[in-house]
Amino acid sequence: MTFSELRLFLTDTMSMSEVYQPVIIKELLENGGTCSKEHLAARLADHDASVQEYYQRILMRWPKITLTKHGVVEYDRVSKSFVLTSNPMGDDVGDLIKICEEKIVE
Repeated sequence: MTFSELRLFLTDTMSMSEVYQPVIIKELLENGGTCSKEHLAARLADHDASVQEYYQRILMRWPKITLTKHGVVEYDRVSKSFVLTSNPMGDDVGDLIKICEEKIVE
């Protein structure tokens, strides 16, 4: 997925009932494109009062299914890690993180 395609997904395609998708994409962008299930679940828990175990189950359902279907992430079962399919660099990362933060606030 290119920078432009990821930006388009964030700005136009992504529909949200919760903050799951932009939180996951933002964390992946901030961590070189790869995060463990535990790390992402902890970040989701930062945005909600529910427990981390609950978010690990959530993470593996809707966000994983939706983000893999759209080609935004891949899931590595061996390392139990999510991997961003694009590799934005420099200012592009900051721009995409800002969009994620705006979506979280919405």
